Amino acid sequence: MMADPIPEVDVEPPTHQAARRVAAPGGHRDAVADAAVRNGAQLDRGPESSSHGQSATFHDPFGHRWMISS
Repeated sequence: MMADPIPEVDVEPPTHQAARRVAAPGGHRDAVADAAVRNGAQLDRGPESSSHGQSATFHDPFGHRWMISS
């Protein structure tokens, strides 16, 4: 999911403009979240199950906020 910054709900722009690709196993929420953390992401929430499905939220080393769900 991508969105414009929305400071009122803690969706902020990244802290720098650098980018890199991080290979992560596809398809499985827990595996993707684990790979993100191993590659420097800060886990904000999850992986967890809720009435909306399963999700995790994290920030990558460059400040981008990611939400994954299944």
